[in-house]
Amino acid sequence: MGESVAQTYRRYLKEIYKELGYIATWLPHEQVAPGDIGRLEDGRFHRLRSIAIEGVTFSVRETGAKRALEHRSEGAVSISLSASGATTETLTDVCRTGGMLNISLSEKGAVFLHAGSCQDVAIEDQQAFIEEVSVRLSKGDWPDDQVLVTNVVRCQKLTLLIAGEGGGRATFQVDAQAAPGGMEIADLMAKSAFAAESSIATSVLGEEDLTPMFKAIGVKRSWPVVGQRRAAFRRRSGIKSGPAATKQVRQIELSDLFDPSEI
Repeated sequence: MGESVAQTYRRYLKEIYKELGYIATWLPHEQVAPGDIGRLEDGRFHRLRSIAIEGVTFSVRETGAKRALEHRSEGAVSISLSASGATTETLTDVCRTGGMLNISLSEKGAVFLHAGSCQDVAIEDQQAFIEEVSVRLSKGDWPDDQVLVTNVVRCQKLTLLIAGEGGGRATFQVDAQAAPGGMEIADLMAKSAFAAESSIATSVLGEEDLTPMFKAIGVKRSWPVVGQRRAAFRRRSGIKSGPAATKQVRQIELSDLFDPSEI
């Protein structure tokens, strides 16, 4: 992964986690499933195998109603509507007459993500998996940098735009259709077709049956506080004296993927 792409992905991952609470796959085409074992390198998941091939059986469940998930980089994404033959540009007019949905991203790396008909697919008994990994860890059979996927978001239609240098723009065609009460931009996105783009560095347009986000468990170290200084600081500074770390198997968070100064 080149440095420019890595910077783009790091921003994308941080924004998605902070707003939606999931780790993002890169690119969103990458398929991830509950029970997958892999490593997170610079926040990016690299699949190794499924725990199922090791003889561990488990069941999964789909949780909650299907919903749309959307993210827009704060202060850097704007959406406008152009209705065909209409003097106004309201959502109702666009639905009634057809028209264009325009998405503008004002700075490099700005993100627009819309994922339709999303559902969380999760391992049924996650505590049993935490205990399984903990036992393996105690026996030395689970590397510290290895993680296990417990939840994935599966969506039926995904649109991702990430702006290139100087920002970017994308336009979507909306055909005339009925406008039920309470319809929002997210509903319109699900029924639109890509028309054109300009200065978009990364785009995934209307692709189906993807798993763009997931949650995972892994090994976390914690160091006792000594005075006002944590052993974690000593470790980063190369100072090896002090109490040893304890290890626990818990859900991976953003603070596990990046240095605190980067978050």
